[in-house]
Amino acid sequence: MNYQKIKMLLFIFLFTTLSVVNGQDTIKILAIGNSFSEDAAQEYLDDLSKAGGVNVVVGNLYRGGCDLQTHWNYANTNGAGYEYRKVVNGVLTNTTNYTIAKAVADDNWDYITFQQVSQYSGMYNTYFPYLTNLLNYVKGIATNPNVKYCMHRTWAYATNSTHAGFVNYSNNQILMYDSIVSATNKAAAKVGINIIIPAGTAIQNGRSSYVGDNFCRDGYHLSYGLGRYTAACVWYEKLLGKSAIGNTFSPAGVTNAEANVAQNAAHYALLKADSVTSMADSVFGPPIGINKEVFVNFGSKLAPSPWNNHSSVAVGSKIYSLSDTAAANTGVSITVNDAFSNISGTGPLTTNTGFNIPSEVSSESFYGNGVVFENKLEPTGGFLLSGLVANKKYDFDFFSGQSGMADNCETSFTVTGTNTLSGVINASNNTTNVLSLKGISPQTNGTISIVVGVGSNNTNANKSFYVNALLIRPNTMTAVNEITEKDFILYPNPVKSVAHLETIEDLNNVEIYDLSGRKLLVFNNIKTNKTDLDLSSLNAGCYILKTQKKCIHFVKIQ
Repeated sequence: MNYQKIKMLLFIFLFTTLSVVNGQDTIKILAIGNSFSEDAAQEYLDDLSKAGGVNVVVGNLYRGGCDLQTHWNYANTNGAGYEYRKVVNGVLTNTTNYTIAKAVADDNWDYITFQQVSQYSGMYNTYFPYLTNLLNYVKGIATNPNVKYCMHRTWAYATNSTHAGFVNYSNNQILMYDSIVSATNKAAAKVGINIIIPAGTAIQNGRSSYVGDNFCRDGYHLSYGLGRYTAACVWYEKLLGKSAIGNTFSPAGVTNAEANVAQNAAHYALLKADSVTSMADSVFGPPIGINKEVFVNFGSKLAPSPWNNHSSVAVGSKIYSLSDTAAANTGVSITVNDAFSNISGTGPLTTNTGFNIPSEVSSESFYGNGVVFENKLEPTGGFLLSGLVANKKYDFDFFSGQSGMADNCETSFTVTGTNTLSGVINASNNTTNVLSLKGISPQTNGTISIVVGVGSNNTNANKSFYVNALLIRPNTMTAVNEITEKDFILYPNPVKSVAHLETIEDLNNVEIYDLSGRKLLVFNNIKTNKTDLDLSSLNAGCYILKTQKKCIHFVKIQ
């Protein structure tokens, strides 16, 4: 079938489904499943639907790790072994000790879905006779005579998954994906189910994009942000008949570029449900590198854009594509390569630094400790940045702060590429000081490592050290010396509208650049050693002020 015919069939599908949707107040969907239906439908389907102008009720009859045989056994004995999770108007309720019969009778469901447990999902012989028996049982008790039955096609495991069931597929992701496609198609055809929700195909599509194999949080369950969002987009498009592309909802922490990948991965899964569509294409947010400021938050609280939120201290936890202040996908990842002890929630609520740190960021931090504390010993913690341009230089600003401290919590930072710079900052009651390490060149493979540890002056009993926030920016000062002497004063910094500049020498011209090197403002023929500069026309962000001899970074805030 050629592409034009596929497009026509999809148009017919969307038109007919939309006419049904628009004729109803609410679409009601019940999943008889487990944690994979929780991942795919329970979390974000309601949000997507609201953004698309459709009301839904989502029911998830949940039993962790439940296979079709167990579902049938519970149905056959009317066993109350389920949590019944129901989302109505965005509100989730959870009732325990539920039966399948009670959940099916609870509402006039428009769709009821079935799925096999993940480790058996590609093994056709495990579906029968249990799927046949379960489907017939549900048909006998469903209250809506027009209900439609669906097969939820789940996803293959991550390539590095340690799930015991991965051996069923020789620990091969593609073999598992192909097996799931074959088994679900054959099983659905045998029992007369003609609606397949191809969530697994969407996940596999997404894996071919710049995101890579980063859709699972533990090797088999979907990640809380992008993974679950991608699967929900499939359910939204398949069952509601509305394209996911352009839907205005995306979860916190999912960048615009990632949302674009998720929506297109789902859309292509509807166009070609049984095979992978490559998304290794520039239209899906190709990495552009760090050309603007990149802000990283270390803590459990989600900070607003443009902050990238890193919330796990464990080795291997990763933000696989940092976004910059323009919400562009940089393609630069940051991975914990040396574990921290935990997350501290006793940072300052307010700060006065050069990069305008919100309270969500300043109040929490990753921490480690040089002696055993709470049964943990983490004398260093660290990160690896990957995807940097090898022939460029980068600047790093670190903030480390803890409130109510009576001792010295000096924290050391060492940044290493082809060159190494180190520095320290005392986190104790710090609200103003930032450590700047500038002009680091990546290794030839595009990596820079960051090691955080105990400073030599640290007097804390637990030898605790902290990192709350990081600002990464391209280094534009290679050819000029950035000054820190007291003979060159710019204040206030950050500046809202007017900044006062004062030097020991008369000024002539003053120029303002953004961090990409683009000249934005020029103040000519000043002829004095002090002046006020009107910077109100600048957008919020980081800039460079340059005189005929010297230059300095400053921050503009609204």
